[in-house]
Amino acid sequence: MMTSREPFQEEQHAAPVLQVYVASHCPMCDEAERLARTVAGQFPQLIVEVIDLDRAVTPPSEIFAVPTYVLNRRVCFLGNPEPEELCALLRNLLDDEP
Repeated sequence: MMTSREPFQEEQHAAPVLQVYVASHCPMCDEAERLARTVAGQFPQLIVEVIDLDRAVTPPSEIFAVPTYVLNRRVCFLGNPEPEELCALLRNLLDDEP
């Protein structure tokens, strides 16, 4: 599942959540959105959210660059990772899920 929304600070999800922060001025953010769509299709048990900082009322303080990838509330990549690297991280996380 992939969604696009503004960030919420205290949201709880049962499934793992990958948030991808993007902005319109960022030349690398189109690739970040493409990568988000790709992993959303490959990992249906993962919630993927693309968050456009241009529309965010108050960006989270830990987000200081775009694109930024946040997995379960922890920054895992600043900038776009290699697709294989992101998929390996997600596979490891999801394999550890009960």
